[in-house]
This record gives sequence, C-alpha cells and structure tokens, in this order.
Amino acid sequence: MNLPMDPSTGRYPQKWKMGFLTKKEAQRALEAALAQADSEFLLGEKITVEEYLREWMAHSVVDRTAKRTEETYEGTLEKHLIPHLGAVRLHALKPHHIEQMYRTLSQTHAPATVHRIHRTLRAALNRAVKWGYLERSPLERVDAPPLRYKKRNVLNAEQIHQCLDYLRSVSPTAHMAVFLAAHTGMRRGEVAGLRFSDLDWDKLSIRVQRSRQQRPVGELVGPTKTAGSHRTIVVGATVMETLAAWKEHLQHKAKTREEDWHEDNYVVSHPDGGYPPPDHFSRQLSMAVKRLGLPSVSFHDIRHSHATLLLEEDVSLKAISERLGHASINLTANLYAHVTPRIQKGVAAAAEKALARPQPGNRERR
Repeated sequence: MNLPMDPSTGRYPQKWKMGFLTKKEAQRALEAALAQADSEFLLGEKITVEEYLREWMAHSVVDRTAKRTEETYEGTLEKHLIPHLGAVRLHALKPHHIEQMYRTLSQTHAPATVHRIHRTLRAALNRAVKWGYLERSPLERVDAPPLRYKKRNVLNAEQIHQCLDYLRSVSPTAHMAVFLAAHTGMRRGEVAGLRFSDLDWDKLSIRVQRSRQQRPVGELVGPTKTAGSHRTIVVGATVMETLAAWKEHLQHKAKTREEDWHEDNYVVSHPDGGYPPPDHFSRQLSMAVKRLGLPSVSFHDIRHSHATLLLEEDVSLKAISERLGHASINLTANLYAHVTPRIQKGVAAAAEKALARPQPGNRERR
C-alpha cells in the first residue's frame, strides 16, 4: 500500500505484507493498515507551523512558481505568518489563532495585504491536507478577511498630455514608458520588458510576453504576472507612428556610436545606450507630476488612468479586463467599482430616460 507522501523526499512510501488466505481477508487488513497509517501520520506528527511552512516552500513553491511569486510567498512567510503562527504546532492550529492574526494585521496593514496573507496561508494549508499532515484545514471555519480596494488617483486625458509634454524634453526614455502605459494600460514591468520584435506593424498590435523587474539580486526578466497577462493589445495608428519614430531615433543613435542594432532590443531604452531600471520611470513620473502640480500618481496609476478613460468611453468591462491582462473580469469590476462622476452622470441620464413617463399623445396605439 502507498503511505501518505513524505514532503522531505516528495515520494509516497510503500508497505508490503503477504500471507493472507483469502482476498477478502487481505482487503480487511489493507483497510485497517491504511486507517492506522493515517492515524499515526496525522496524530504522531509534532512539527510546528514554521517547520511545515518551510517544508511547503521548499517542496511546493521554490522552482515551481514564477520567481516573483516565490519572493512574494517567502516575504509573506517571514514577515507575517511565521512571526504570528510559527510557534504553534500544526495540529494545534485553530481558527481563533488565524482570526487573531487577521485582527492584529488589519490594524497596521491594508486590506489587500491581509487578503494576500490569507491566500498564501490557504494554499499552504490545503497542501498540508493533501500531504496528510491535516485531516482538514482550519481555514475552512475562518471567514476570509474583507478585500477592499483603495481608490487610486488617476489623470484625465489633458493631464496625461501635460505630463508627456514635460517628460519629452526632460527624459525621452521615461516619456516613452509613460506613453506606452497611457495608451495600452501595460504594467511597469511589461513596459520595461517590451522588445521591438513584439511589435506587429501591419496589425497595429503589441504582444505582451515578458516582464522585466529590478530585484535586490539584480535584474529579473521572466514571464508576465499571470497566464492572462500574456496578451496582444491592439493600438491606434498614432501609437505605432510614435513607436516607429522612436525606433528610427534609437537606430540613428546606435549608428553614430558604431554599434549594432537588433530587433530584440528593448523599446524603452536610453538613446545613448543601455536599459534603465523600471524604477527610473517611476521617479521621473513622480517628479513630473510634482513640478506640474498634478495629482500625485504612481506609474501603476497611469494603467488605472487608461482603464478609467476607457470606461468613460463606454468600453465594456470584459474588453478592459482582457486589455489589462487581469486574471478575471471580477478583479476588473472590483478595481473600478468607483465609477467617475462623468460615468455617474451618464448612468443617471440613462435611468431617467428609461423611466420617463410617456407624454400624452406619444403612446402607441394598441
């Protein structure tokens, strides 16, 4: 028979016994042995939550998920789960331990952060059940912490143009990064990881295939955030004309330096050579909005500005969700539940029109 999986080896130990007179006798013995094995494995294990979480990281997360996801899990373990729950025996972990942790964290952390901690713990405990450490997860009896998205500042079209005009003369590289985010809704890492070979000049489209991040260990180039983030974004002719002019400018600069130029070069690069870290875009944007007296926005807020402008133009949530590369339309709906005043006025006008009392003489004859 196969015993529960041993996480230290990733294998299922086997146990053999022979000498039964009948098949029915052997079946009864197998059922008894399995019950005993489950009981011993579940009740005899003395590991703590910390010991288990480190086993889970080593055998279920490391080298099996994207590097950024691995770093997020590790940070959540070290900063939150282990300090609050690590000393508790895994079998003694109860719903009230978890609920107390959520209450404590909610006093100092944003709802989105607490919810991310909840998702990490859920993944770890579900795996503990599969491995045979637990009969059931204590999270089954814990309500998920509420997930409330913080309303972010966004720029309107006029403010975006102000910002782009300023950056064009101050930092052409940051200008191109913000230009792409404003016209496509791409994430900062996606903008930084975009190559000229990802541009389809005939179809007026951009293939989002990778993300370039700056980490303490150095630059990290990898896949997009989720499978849904790997997408094709259709843009207008003006966007492609701007990209073509930028490409020609970079090619000319490379020629003057007597350097080869390749289609695999990153789109957002310094005209004098080299690729800026993604943080450079954020710093330049921050200085620009401050100098111009615009609302304080992060680079990620340009992505939200793009989505908000599309909503104001009555673009469907599904289309916006696909363009942004969200994992689901529910995420898009939650993020943009705070519709802008312009959208609110449109909804009010539509409701008034729909419920307008028919005027005398305008009723259809039956």
